[in-house]
Amino acid sequence: MWENLDPSSASLASAFKPLLYQANQFGRPWSIAELRLSAVDIQWLHTWLAHVNAKDSQSWLQPVSLASLEGSFVASSHMLGGLLICLGAEVCREQSREDSVWPAIRNVLPPSHPFRNALFLANGQPSALAREMITGAVHFLNLRNAIDIEGTQQWFVTIKLQFGFTFHGAKSRLAEWLVGLGPPQAVQYLNGDSGYPELASDRFQLLWLTLKQLRRGWIEEKDARDVLASNPWVKPQWINDLLIEAKARIDMLGTEEWSTTETLGHQQLGGADEFCPVIDISLEWPPGGTPSLKFILDSEAIENEIGETHATEIDFLVDGTRVGLWRRQAGGSWAGQKPLPAEPPKSRNKPNLNPAILTAS
Repeated sequence: MWENLDPSSASLASAFKPLLYQANQFGRPWSIAELRLSAVDIQWLHTWLAHVNAKDSQSWLQPVSLASLEGSFVASSHMLGGLLICLGAEVCREQSREDSVWPAIRNVLPPSHPFRNALFLANGQPSALAREMITGAVHFLNLRNAIDIEGTQQWFVTIKLQFGFTFHGAKSRLAEWLVGLGPPQAVQYLNGDSGYPELASDRFQLLWLTLKQLRRGWIEEKDARDVLASNPWVKPQWINDLLIEAKARIDMLGTEEWSTTETLGHQQLGGADEFCPVIDISLEWPPGGTPSLKFILDSEAIENEIGETHATEIDFLVDGTRVGLWRRQAGGSWAGQKPLPAEPPKSRNKPNLNPAILTAS
């Protein structure tokens, strides 16, 4: 998309102009995935960002800095926000898990980059300036967004709406999603299942229907492969893995969507905004010893949920009893036990093998 521009010298306006042109072609709410950016396009954005200097960054972040494009005035910060969303969405869909977007977006900026401290807090969360940039960019470009949806993580879901789901998430959980077990919130919006028809996508709905039909044995794998190959919501290199996962664990999960009663426990685990602090639960049972359950915590998801809080400690409780403690370090990261036992040390000889509630306070 930027093949005629030199990334080492292109101005902000010239870099943004091809993106604005594409946005104007849709004539409806759209998502970054629909651009089908190539590896060359993504590398161009990486290179362009790396050449931004401190002087340019200071002027671009000023709200009064405006440029005239296609007959409209647009703030420089909103142009920059659009380009960051573009690159960040592509990086996230390839590298992130379902419950995390900000670390991947922050990491597109080198540690010494002038934007890094301005746009991200010490804990990796977006600053108020970054949120304002995202808001202005998605409205100007008419990107699908959740900015005005109350009761959700607006900026997190807005980024997820640009690509639907991550490769890593689908590779491990697509089978569950296809039978209705905790599909990501962005997937629900894109499928038109959440009462916001303006966020739905015909092409995404076709993709999801195809995967469900394949799981139920209603279509052949070759036909499903053809649909996925022409669908912008799927990267070509994902197809083999998605086809395998679409038919995985049929003996355990079945092929039809589970009822509300059947999924209640899963929904309580996953939460409405996709936050789940637990990656896995393991059973340790040494020969001749006492069995013990361990919760494998997701540090990235927990830090993402904590956001901008000034808390310095996190207590973890299982069924009301404290089993672990994390402390914030000088650089903003958290230190503490990641495999969390289901009972405190003094109760190791009486293990909690049926834990009900994990609380982070």
